[in-house]
Amino acid sequence: MGMHYIQTYTYLEATILNLFATIKLQLSKPLRTTLAELIVCLLENNKAHISKLGEKLSDKNAGVMACIQRIRRFLSNPRISPTLAVVPLIYLMRPLLEKLPEIILIVDRTDLKKRRRYINILSVAVSYKGHALPLYWMVFGKKGNSSLEQWKQVLFPVIAGLQQMSWLSDKPIHIHVVADREFASPKLAEWLKTKSSIWMTQKQVTTISL
Repeated sequence: MGMHYIQTYTYLEATILNLFATIKLQLSKPLRTTLAELIVCLLENNKAHISKLGEKLSDKNAGVMACIQRIRRFLSNPRISPTLAVVPLIYLMRPLLEKLPEIILIVDRTDLKKRRRYINILSVAVSYKGHALPLYWMVFGKKGNSSLEQWKQVLFPVIAGLQQMSWLSDKPIHIHVVADREFASPKLAEWLKTKSSIWMTQKQVTTISL
């Protein structure tokens, strides 16, 4: 490993760890360190595969298998969840979100079949100039439409994260839920009404003002 590479790796890792401290990420020091190392590996365009990441980490730590086992333990830890990424991502998006007159959330479900298994991905993203910037997602191993409880599970962390941002408190937040026909549920609309001032928009069909 070259000296320049080591310096770059160390700088990126330190920068990410400082970000974790700034946003007060609630993880133990070993978990924060492993997460920072994995982020650096992925930023270097390495494949998101345990064995490949283990090989990359072994350049810094002795033993490929030991690194692979550490990654597996990290990923199986119940404290590691996409929920952890919501608030950090909102902080990182601050320069973009502060310029928006309103926050538009896009709810989407994508299903696919891989190795004879059905995979359903339910996600929430922020709309920014025609682009969807993902904030939170859940994966279900079944075929078919998602349920009201699943919509709540995927929306709640995002809405709660947006509402706790003090730098958004000086202007009204109108959250639009833009989604397909599957999400046109009066019960979902009633639930959203309890969270904030929300417009629920069904794509190209109807708008429910709460």
